[in-house]
Amino acid sequence: MDKLMIFDGSFEDELRKHLNTIEELPEDFAIKALEFKRFAVYKTHLAYLRAGAQIIRTNTYRVRTNFIKSRLDLPPIIYVPLINVAVKLAKQAVITYYEETANKYTYEDYDRYHEHRPLIAGSCGSCHVSWNLDPSKDEETLIMTLIDFHKQRVQKLLEAGVDLLTFESIPSKIEANAITRVLARFPDARVWINFLCSESGKLVDGNKFAKIATKFYESMSSQVIAIGAEGVSRGTMIRLIQEVNIKDIKIPFVLYAEECHMPTINEIPITLQYNFVEDWTSKGVRYIGGGTHTFANDIMELRNQMNRYRASTNMVFTSLKARVCSYQAKDNQSKL
Repeated sequence: MDKLMIFDGSFEDELRKHLNTIEELPEDFAIKALEFKRFAVYKTHLAYLRAGAQIIRTNTYRVRTNFIKSRLDLPPIIYVPLINVAVKLAKQAVITYYEETANKYTYEDYDRYHEHRPLIAGSCGSCHVSWNLDPSKDEETLIMTLIDFHKQRVQKLLEAGVDLLTFESIPSKIEANAITRVLARFPDARVWINFLCSESGKLVDGNKFAKIATKFYESMSSQVIAIGAEGVSRGTMIRLIQEVNIKDIKIPFVLYAEECHMPTINEIPITLQYNFVEDWTSKGVRYIGGGTHTFANDIMELRNQMNRYRASTNMVFTSLKARVCSYQAKDNQSKL
């Protein structure tokens, strides 16, 4: 049985608070933090766990070999250790959180730990967004580049022990196809995917979100737990959910919540007595977290709303089928 779940907010925005600096930070500050400010990364994860996040994402959205070489002046070989560090810091935060909240928890109580702990998602950004690939290249060359880009990171995240993968800001059909081919090599992996869209309901490459997202889900329905769209307003998001779910099988959605997803009156967001979680759950969203410019206090409010909603309704939070939630712990059923 799938449950409504709350995940973390913007990692980089929350990380800025824990770096304790008033200086303007460069684009690569989150990756540099894995090398030079690891305690701040750990504290960022812990802040979201304390706020009530049931899923936290690793600080690996920007980890890629070309970025490390050009921005950090480090050899590409450091790529794999940085992924391991990112996962280890997330795991350390989860352990600390359970030491704080579960009085009877012990390290030896392995089964109980895995039954109740929050999940760790390996964050995977887009190759198109990262490298601005030349669309004039032939398709096979592009797709092999995309496969190589995603394959190593996916493999290393799974080997490091993440429970699921999140593909974010995916802008094109060809990259979605490449991810499908990569995931076919890891059939036990569970993922959600968030596409980068325009208000027209199309991906950056001009393909319709509903068509590409539905095909992605149906081709890997045993692995994909949810799909989503980013960069769109509330009205467009609702329309996209409806376009995808016109069939009898309802596909779960993931929502990276931002202010633009709030209902408005005269262009002013409605906040008083408004339950954001209840609203979006009724529309088909099953995973809700924060988008750009969201922090731990925003996730705390979402978690509080979820708790109030679940306490006041008999609704069962289910989707298509129960899934194994963890790549490593296959006995851990029904969390996702």
